[in-house]
Amino acid sequence: MKKGGKRRLEGSAGLGEQIRLARVRQDLSQLELSRLVGVSPTHVSAIETGKVTNPGIELVERIAQVLDVILVLGSSRGRSSTSTTLAYQSPFILDSSPVGSIEASLQTIGELLDDPKLSIETRKAIADRLVDYARWQSDVLRRDEDAAQAG
Repeated sequence: MKKGGKRRLEGSAGLGEQIRLARVRQDLSQLELSRLVGVSPTHVSAIETGKVTNPGIELVERIAQVLDVILVLGSSRGRSSTSTTLAYQSPFILDSSPVGSIEASLQTIGELLDDPKLSIETRKAIADRLVDYARWQSDVLRRDEDAAQAG
């Protein structure tokens, strides 16, 4: 294990710039972000400038949560089941737009469903839940539109 057993990220080129852009969109300083995620401002700066190229996944998850962005890790096909390092073929996507988040989530779900280790029953259960959620969301939007027109 690397650095005290923390899970590490590989293939994270461009992550620092994406974090910086998301932080600026949230109108947060590096100092504010560092306090919210529990690291030094110097560490935040090092991540954003690319001096730290392989941050721990727990830290990146905290940053994504504070910045209210979706963290997409990309394809996990390169990951070894025995490795403590998470290796990905594609870089991170920190996307705060709803369309980008949905597209990234659907791509990730599609990649998960392609996993030959998943049984057909599990794949069907996941697909059924996605369809149920889409129907529910459609009903919510329809009710909101009806309420807006009535009001």
